Amino acid sequence: MLQEKMENEGVDQRLRTVQKGILKAKPFPNLSYLHIVRLFSGIKVSYKSVHRTSCWDWKRTKSNGYGCFVIKRGGKRHYYFVHRLVYQLLVEPIPYGLTIDHICRNKGCSNPDHLRVVTLRENILCSLSLTAMNHRKTQCKNGHDFSKENTMFYVRKSGPCSGNTRRLCIQCRKRSEEKRNLKRREIKSA
Repeated sequence: MLQEKMENEGVDQRLRTVQKGILKAKPFPNLSYLHIVRLFSGIKVSYKSVHRTSCWDWKRTKSNGYGCFVIKRGGKRHYYFVHRLVYQLLVEPIPYGLTIDHICRNKGCSNPDHLRVVTLRENILCSLSLTAMNHRKTQCKNGHDFSKENTMFYVRKSGPCSGNTRRLCIQCRKRSEEKRNLKRREIKSA
């Protein structure tokens, strides 16, 4: 029992998520032949891609850059992202807890060669967002390395960004504290 627990703790988090996902896959809509024809008729192949293979751009309704496919059932509209549908039709089901990453950085692309299954964290850190760019930094703005010995993490307790974790350089923090203490001494002595 103890050995089993130790082995499970050593397993990569992503692998655990995938293993859970095999049991609990997200529901995939029951598509008719007409749905599939309509889905693929909305895809346009373009050759404006970073990779040699072409992107499959969705030319119809989009939501925040992602292609949207609408299926009407029982008087209700159900919205699905095109890249997720195409991936599930042509490759494999997407395990629960995982998401699709566009390798080509084109949100409207649904080419399965340009899509990969990753965790949400991996997807965010591979993006071009501010969070991802800050995560990739290896030095602070003054050139000090973000090593284990020189890095501290601060969790904001209040304000609009409460709960967010900041990475701080210990050397820069000490320098700013020294400057602040020097100013306080000058004010007290004056």
